[in-house]
Amino acid sequence: MMTENIVNSVQRAFSLIEAISDDAAGKGVLQLAEETQLPPSTVHRALRTLCRIGYVAQETRSERYRLTGKLLAVAAHGLTGKNVRMEAARFLPSLRDATRESAYVAVLDGMEAVTVEAFPSPHRNFVDCRLGERHPLHCTAAGKCLLAFQQQDQLENMLARMELVRCTPYTLCSVAELRRHLEQVRQAGCALDWDEREEGIRCIAAPVRDASGVVAAAIGISGPNTRLKEENLPELTAQVTGSAREFSHALGYLG
Repeated sequence: MMTENIVNSVQRAFSLIEAISDDAAGKGVLQLAEETQLPPSTVHRALRTLCRIGYVAQETRSERYRLTGKLLAVAAHGLTGKNVRMEAARFLPSLRDATRESAYVAVLDGMEAVTVEAFPSPHRNFVDCRLGERHPLHCTAAGKCLLAFQQQDQLENMLARMELVRCTPYTLCSVAELRRHLEQVRQAGCALDWDEREEGIRCIAAPVRDASGVVAAAIGISGPNTRLKEENLPELTAQVTGSAREFSHALGYLG
């Protein structure tokens, strides 16, 4: 009986994880109970356990539950045989050295991008990309990269739920304007943050794909606008997109 209960608990936990994965914005207890045909009390207990071990997090404002980056890291390791963060540590130093700017890798976590690895610029005046730092999707290079390459239905769902906070005069705060901009990101194969999150700071990022072709991360550089300028943008963009291609191939992407 004890073994059966343990197996049932595992089955319930994975049923909830699969149900939550349908919506990046997360789901509430009652919605999950309806979708999994489990009692709300059972769902609540299972979610508390998943939160405690780090695979699920609850949004304070909406009280919805969403998957965290921990599950993505485990999945990436299992599917490709390589850990995204471990591979990032191989490619970031060379990108940092080539551009002389801070280099980082970020992954999608709910409705935000999270920095999972970073190497600082050798310049005295540099942008500090902190591990675990969370970034809005609409006004950061990594965020726009991770957003632009979502499946269309998922993208529209996320755009409908997104709070487009104005951070600087250059921030895109219209859904229609952001949607047009994301199409440009897809065509260019990279994204820019030109003083959009914080005035004086600029970023360039490109998508990293796993073996299945899904964008698993974004790799990029950040620096002051005194060094990241229009005249050196083609060279810097080539460095970032080249690193993204190499990173993707290391994860098994053959495209």
